[in-house]
This record gives sequence, C-alpha cells and structure tokens, in this order.
Amino acid sequence: MSIGGRLAVQVALHRPERIASVITLDPAHTFAPLSWKMLVASLGSVLPGMPEGLRNRLLGWISGGIDNASEHIEGRLIASGMRDFKVSFPVPALPGADELRSIGVPVLALIAGKSIVHDAGKAAARARTLRDSTVEIWPEASHAINGEYPERLAERVHAFLDGVHEHRQG
Repeated sequence: MSIGGRLAVQVALHRPERIASVITLDPAHTFAPLSWKMLVASLGSVLPGMPEGLRNRLLGWISGGIDNASEHIEGRLIASGMRDFKVSFPVPALPGADELRSIGVPVLALIAGKSIVHDAGKAAARARTLRDSTVEIWPEASHAINGEYPERLAERVHAFLDGVHEHRQG
C-alpha cells in the first residue's frame, strides 16, 4: 500500500530471488510521479504548528474526500504513515521503463482512480509495461483503497495469489 508498494517494487528490482510475487495498492512514486496535490497535502499535513482542522482536511483529501479524517480508520492510517514512517535512505528514483520490464515476478497493481497521489491513467499505463502484470484501475477508489474496499480487495488478492500458485505448480 502506498509507500509499501514502492518498496515492494524496489525489492522486485534489486532482490527478486527473495519474492514470488508483488501486490501493490495505489503505490506512491512507483509507476508515476507524485502529483502536486499529494505534495501539498503531504507537506501541509506534517508541518509543525498546522491547525488540526486544516490537517484533517488535507488528510481527508488524500482519503477520498472524507470529512474529519481522524474519525475514520483510513484517515488515521494515512496520518500515521505520514507522521511516523521515517525514510533513512534517499527516496529511490521513479523506476525507468527498462527497470520495470526487468521485473520477472508476477505483479498485481491496483490503482485508485480517484487517488490524488498520482495520475491513475499514467500509473496504470506504466505498470502495464511489466512483463507479468495484472493492472486494474478501480475508478471509485481513493488512496484509501484498502479501507474503502476490504472485501473486494481480499477476494482480488486471493484470486491473484491462487493464479501465481497455479502457475508455479504448472
């Protein structure tokens, strides 16, 4: 999910022997650059002294436009990731086309159609350049896709993993 999706793709690029497949949920800065909206929301939501009301509105924007983001599990999850996740190394560059094509494991990329993180169409188009990919845009989903569609997501991931298992058996 989000930054975790980016990290999973980095593992597929640099340590592919360690994984059998990759599942990304609206991965940030993986298949498309961050949008200006995401940069504004990110900075505004973590700056010290930011009024709580404005911080909640910015987090709500990332979480699909919900009111009072701190009252929703999706908003609290995104807020926690933005507040508590610390990157110790430089952020990897957006993978190039050749790098993406070099990934040899199956990838399921679910892109949120209403995400402000990136341009969903561009992200999906680049993800489709992977050799073994299943790429879907969920038009009504925001970056909080995991909280908005937990049952549908569980079914989709299960089906994908069943397909990976069957492919490895055959």
